[in-house]
Amino acid sequence: MDTSRPRYLHMFLVFVKIGLFTIGGGPAMIPLIRDEFVEKQKWIRDEDITDVLALSQSLPGVIAVNASTFLGYRLGGT
Repeated sequence: MDTSRPRYLHMFLVFVKIGLFTIGGGPAMIPLIRDEFVEKQKWIRDEDITDVLALSQSLPGVIAVNASTFLGYRLGGT
């Protein structure tokens, strides 16, 4: 995991890109979220994305919104 904290604007733009190019709703975004956060940006480990998605799926609401909120808190703090 990268030790430097990403800026909120950069994280926002990553999720805008994911949202713009995904057709099919939240579950269709899962591979793109994983690819962007684990492979490209290296913000979290591959083992952690499973926890993020499991928690996001178990909470009420849209999985992409829950995942972005959790990742924003995890990476950027309060």
